[in-house]
Amino acid sequence: MDNTTKQRLLTICSELEAKSLPISVGLLKAKIKQPVPLPKIIGVINAFKAGERAQAIDDIQAKADSQPIEETPEILSIDDLAQQIAAQQNAIETLQAQVLRLTQTLEKMGQ
Repeated sequence: MDNTTKQRLLTICSELEAKSLPISVGLLKAKIKQPVPLPKIIGVINAFKAGERAQAIDDIQAKADSQPIEETPEILSIDDLAQQIAAQQNAIETLQAQVLRLTQTLEKMGQ
């Protein structure tokens, strides 16, 4: 379960508590839109009862902003992709020929 889901569940727990409703697996499952495994829900309920609360959205966004952004891979043209495929096919054919020669050599040694 990712941190966002956990934070959403903790927020739901706070909302239920504010409405004086019991914090239960059934109510959490009914309010969360995505499927969450039962042990994870129980863990969040226990964490909430132990005092853990959802972080403010600003805190979550600040953490996300501070993490490095992965570079997007270079987009290749169709010609570049065709050249890569041709090179890979040549490499495969070379390897297949080497395997055939090695197999033949091993068969000769075994006779």
